[in-house]
Amino acid sequence: MTTPDPTRAQQLIRACRMVAEARPEQIARLLKDIAAQGGSERAL
Repeated sequence: MTTPDPTRAQQLIRACRMVAEARPEQIARLLKDIAAQGGSERAL
């Protein structure tokens, strides 16, 4: 089992905190940004 690099883990933790503290409209915007970056095959 490999451990992820710390920077990736910190990014995930930061993203989780953002979602936990965000208002619904902020979460919707964040999901749209992620979908746009992820490519058309992952679009919501």
